[in-house]
Amino acid sequence: MTRGTTPTLTITLSNEIDFDSYFVTFKQDGYVVIEKTEADTTREGAVITVELTQEDTLRLRSGVAVELQIRGKVGEKAFATSVKKFYANDILKEGKI
Repeated sequence: MTRGTTPTLTITLSNEIDFDSYFVTFKQDGYVVIEKTEADTTREGAVITVELTQEDTLRLRSGVAVELQIRGKVGEKAFATSVKKFYANDILKEGKI
């Protein structure tokens, strides 16, 4: 992922879960940088698609690991994916274009 862009992330879960609610959370240095709810995403079966804005990706810092996790709830049962790590690529021209 590159800062300042508008990527569409496709996350495939190991099982199809009929969540009542869920959150897609991005953290850097222990702080939540981006968080999306089910209203901000689309879900088809076990696939969750998240579209990020320029403002979202500009919050990321290059050279610092970004952690991604989905947590959700079905009734009284709570679920979480394993944490995935990646790095954001830097840009030369800062800001929204």
